[in-house]
Amino acid sequence: MCLASVFPSDAFLRILGTVYILSLFGENSRMQNPILFSGIQPSGALGIGHYLGVMRHWQALCTSHTCLYSVVDLHAITVKQSPDALHKNTFDLLAWYLACGFDPMVQTLFVQSHVSEHAELCWLLSTIAGMG
Repeated sequence: MCLASVFPSDAFLRILGTVYILSLFGENSRMQNPILFSGIQPSGALGIGHYLGVMRHWQALCTSHTCLYSVVDLHAITVKQSPDALHKNTFDLLAWYLACGFDPMVQTLFVQSHVSEHAELCWLLSTIAGMG
């Protein structure tokens, strides 16, 4: 199922960004647990290997860790992509997370490009941190 057909606008992505902010800094913050942050690029179709190799393990960690999972769409644009395909793949990957049982009220799910602080921090670090 393509999530873009259910949510034709970017409103759903903005909602996930809000859930991200609220779950980190909300009244019932879970920051006392170790933090697990990981993401997947929306660069193509996912399959059973993704579920068996990663997603079911991530799902098991939600009771012992504060989990943040991202669709790292900014990382996916390091190679030439069709904007329409990238948009569709982003929605499809979010649908995959939800279909695998990820609960946005328990685990934080967000799209990298919808959290502007990511790009802002990259810019700040690139101006003050040298390489080598």
